[in-house]
Amino acid sequence: MYKYNIKPGFIFLLIYALLFCQLFPDLARADESKPDVAFIGIRFKKVSPEIEKLVLNRISAILEQEDEIILTTPEGARKVFGQENINALLTRQDPQSISAFAKHNQFDYVIYGTIINESSDSNQVFLSGEINRFDRIHQQIQRHTIAAPLARLDQQLEQFRARYISNLSSGQKSGFKLGPFIILVGLVFASTLLFKAVSSGGPQEDQKPGPVDE
Repeated sequence: MYKYNIKPGFIFLLIYALLFCQLFPDLARADESKPDVAFIGIRFKKVSPEIEKLVLNRISAILEQEDEIILTTPEGARKVFGQENINALLTRQDPQSISAFAKHNQFDYVIYGTIINESSDSNQVFLSGEINRFDRIHQQIQRHTIAAPLARLDQQLEQFRARYISNLSSGQKSGFKLGPFIILVGLVFASTLLFKAVSSGGPQEDQKPGPVDE
């Protein structure tokens, strides 16, 4: 007959590791070293809905070219955080609100801005304004000026990407997430306890009392 001295500590740690992966998948993801970037949108003035959509799509396309970031697009931000909350951020655009949003949702960078159509000719579009990158690591806002007709917007967006996005690396995180490390340590302890439990109380045959000397 086999007897195993399985201690409660092993069972606890095993359950802990499994629950941690289920309850906190974001902390345990494999690409957590990449910076999290949220492009929440642009506040437009005197710009038609068609041009608004075009500009947002172009900015999103520029950002999506970067493989070294984890990007949340304006559409994704609205779905996750709500249209009203995103609109409020874009309306205020004050550093305190942007910082609180980034901190609460663990974004390393937040992209947003304001673009105005300065053209008085209804047949032409001249976009003026700025696209901002909030840096949660250093609590700074970098501003990129936009001043170009619609036909030349892509050039200025490429400049923004080269200056403020392409230089983001996997080492530029606002904090170290302990998820995988904690899970690894938990599994190591669990394996150690299991080894000790099996070694010390391992398979043993039932022993019968030996003969008594008279």
